[in-house]
This record gives sequence, C-alpha cells and structure tokens, in this order.
Amino acid sequence: MSCPLSARHCCRPYGEEIADKKTTLLQIITRFATAYSATIGGTAKNIETAELCGGARICYIFHETFGSTLEKINPLQNLTSLDILTAIRNATGPRPALFIPEVTFELLVKRQIKRLVDPSLNCVELVHEEMQRIVQNCGIEIQQEMQRFPRLYDRINSVVSTVLKSRLVPTRQFVENLIDIELAYINTKHKHPEFAADAAMVGLMKREENRPVNSEKERKELTEREQRDCQVIERLIKSYFMIIRKNVQDAVPKAIMNFLVNYVQEHLQSELVKQLYRNEIIDDLLAERLKVKLWLSNVGKLSRCSML
Repeated sequence: MSCPLSARHCCRPYGEEIADKKTTLLQIITRFATAYSATIGGTAKNIETAELCGGARICYIFHETFGSTLEKINPLQNLTSLDILTAIRNATGPRPALFIPEVTFELLVKRQIKRLVDPSLNCVELVHEEMQRIVQNCGIEIQQEMQRFPRLYDRINSVVSTVLKSRLVPTRQFVENLIDIELAYINTKHKHPEFAADAAMVGLMKREENRPVNSEKERKELTEREQRDCQVIERLIKSYFMIIRKNVQDAVPKAIMNFLVNYVQEHLQSELVKQLYRNEIIDDLLAERLKVKLWLSNVGKLSRCSML
C-alpha cells in the first residue's frame, strides 16, 4: 500500500527537516546577507517592478530628491539689499572704508552655506530608511525560512536595525563636517572663473565717500554707490555659493555610501553571525511555527506510509 502524495512533494512549502541546526542557521544568514547586498547592487533574482527599491531607490534619493532640493535653494534667499548694506556698514565701524569689507562677504555667504545642512542630513535619513526597507524587499529570497522560523526573522530584522542605527551617528557627523569645512575657510582666491572675476572687481572698487550712519533710523533709499556695492556682494555670494553647493552635492552621497551603505554591506553578515550564531539561542531561533510542525509531522507519516 502506498500514499497518494510523496513526502518530498509535501515538504516543499517549508523545506526539509533540519539535520544540523548550526549549518542551517549559517545557510540562512548567508542567504539573507547575500540577498540584501544583491538588492542594493541591483543583482537580486527577483526584480521589483512596482516601485524603485534598494540601490535604485538610493540612486534616486541622491540625484533626484537631494540633488533637486539643493538646486532649488536660492543663494540670495532672505537676503535683501538693506541686509547687505547694513552688514557693510557694521563691518566698517565708525571709519569710512575705501573698499568693500571682505568680512561682509564672508559673514553673509556663511549664513547661506549653512542652509545646506538640513537637506544633507535629510538625505542621510532617507537612505537609512531605504536600507531598513530592504529587509522587507529581500525577504522573498528567504520567504520559506521566514515563514518557518519567525523568531529568526525577527532577530535578523533587529540586528539589521541595530547595525544601521549604529552607522547613523558617524555618517551624520561626517556630513556635518563637510559643511563645517566649507564654513571654516572661505577661499576668496578660488580659481573658479566666475567667482574670480567678481572678486577681482571688488579689489578695483574704491569708495569716493562712505560716511557712517549716526542716526538710529537707517536710510531706506540706497545711493548709486551703495546699490553698486550691494550688487557686487550679491554676485560674489551667488557665485561662491554655487561652487560650495556643487561640492556638497557631490560629497554627501559619497560620504553616505562610504559610512553607511558600503559599511553595512561589508559587515552585515559577520554581525549577524556574531549576534545569532550562539549555542544558547540556536534552538529558540530555529523554533518552528505550530503550523509548520503539524505539516512536517504529516509529511513524516506520509513518508512512513510510502515505505509500507
């Protein structure tokens, strides 16, 4: 007498019975880490067609979300001619100046450069969120194991979250340092053609008169020379800001790739092994769902039946 269904056919939904738990655990960890890296690299077996995910989504964040956000920043936003004139006057003190004070340009352009901080840190957060989402997207590669060992999947998810969180601080710190570096030294000798031309103009401009403002009420109407000075400062700020924006737009994605994405790819498997491949928790991690136990029990009965 034989049974109508073979044991091998019935076993397929949840895999074979476990012969060696340590080997099984290592195999699952390796498959997950490989699938995770493949999703980032675009070499996953199951390509998502409904939406961008993994490496493609990270690329979109870098070049569309982050890039377009920086491009939309107006170098002169919230900076009026009166603001510039006031900064010029404050930089000269009680003495008339023959030249436009260089410190005026530095103070104002630093204020504008600081506006690059928030979009840069937001880019870090968006990539971090996508790295966390990849756990769900690459889960299809080990879907059978996920259903069979829910505790293991929960722990894998937890370890990934911990690793990603641990990389947030150094990544954010480095990105902040990128902006701080630009703020630390304003290079007025920059060789960029447009900025060099504007800077040279400042060196040639002398004031025929520049008397300090003694009254509490500042003039609202600018003289021809004041308008000219404001325009020169505006051009300097705009051209220098665009140089720094380009630097940041290039450096931030590289920093995120180095400190977050590539680091996680390189260290995820070893961290999973370190946290999960421990004798005292292997039995708990590989505890099967009751539904799976019943299924495998029936498979065992079918197997014995087929041998009669």
